[in-house]
Amino acid sequence: MALHGLDTGPLYLLIGALAQARGANEEARECLEASVFRTPGMVEAWVRLARVSPPDSWEALRERARPWLSLQDYAKLDEFHTEQASNVQ
Repeated sequence: MALHGLDTGPLYLLIGALAQARGANEEARECLEASVFRTPGMVEAWVRLARVSPPDSWEALRERARPWLSLQDYAKLDEFHTEQASNVQ
């Protein structure tokens, strides 16, 4: 899904967020994967990607994000994972 001249992480984040709002989680996941590929330092994209991903993939997702996020941003992603893990159990 290449968008000529607009092939950027923030745009894919927006498209993914809209798909997520419509309940199209698979489409959202694809767009959010494209977003973190293009702009891996965007914590919002990682958190949204985690929200539309199955729980058994959260730990791997967190490890993928670790090298790209600041300590502060990684703490936000970690907070999401901690909250979700306590809800799953």
